[in-house]
Amino acid sequence: MRILVDGKPVDSLDAKIARRMRLSPDRPPIEGVVMSADQFVTASLRDAKLALGIVAGVGAAIVIVVLIGVLVSRAPEGAFLLPVDIVVLAAIGAMWAFAPRRIEAKARDDAPRRLARMAPPGTVFRLEAAGLASAGRVTPWSDIAIEMVEIVAQPVSEGPDDYLVDALLLNVEGRTVVLDSKVLTNGRAIVDKAQRALDATRQGTREKPAPLKMIITALVSLLALSTTVLAAQPPVRQACNVVVDITDTGGVAPPPSPSEQGSRRPPLG
Repeated sequence: MRILVDGKPVDSLDAKIARRMRLSPDRPPIEGVVMSADQFVTASLRDAKLALGIVAGVGAAIVIVVLIGVLVSRAPEGAFLLPVDIVVLAAIGAMWAFAPRRIEAKARDDAPRRLARMAPPGTVFRLEAAGLASAGRVTPWSDIAIEMVEIVAQPVSEGPDDYLVDALLLNVEGRTVVLDSKVLTNGRAIVDKAQRALDATRQGTREKPAPLKMIITALVSLLALSTTVLAAQPPVRQACNVVVDITDTGGVAPPPSPSEQGSRRPPLG
């Protein structure tokens, strides 16, 4: 599997990036349709205007509140803050006027590259628990492999950047299928759901070995345990009777046992 991070190939996914990966919440079976070039540009512009509107709205609200506070309080700093607020409001207006044009031009330049690798516009993809469905055929997740994953950084207001899966290049029974979050309707949810399903499939394959492999592994473990137990046993010694004669010169013979005393009868007179 190949990995691209912000358009640059990497040998493996850095642990820091993996921890900052963000997937949208899982959803029930979901469909996405491949857009045309015009639809792609329109969707890109709509998303950009939404983001710009939030930023511009928050910024303008802060400036207006500060401006009202200065006018009401008639603070001496008002002579300085009033021109600054006007300049900030003018900058926000200019950003709202010119930024969408740049975003639209960039989207039109990016459309041919993204659409060239996609299925024809209007192709429907459906993601469900059983697998990936397209053209009336469902391919199980176990028969799909990731050829390449494209990851992009997502700046945040505080702390390190988050990372999103921008596109997946899949091997579907020998065919290359691309799921691009920007070129599919519901693209973000579709790409994240596919990534989650394929990750779960790979983990399940690793965690559930074949029954024959499990049996062989158990037998090898049992044999190794038996060998260890046998090697830890002490050697078996043969029993033998040893008779020690201590009646030599200077020795003291032990007293006879009761059985021996009974067998030694005095001679008959």
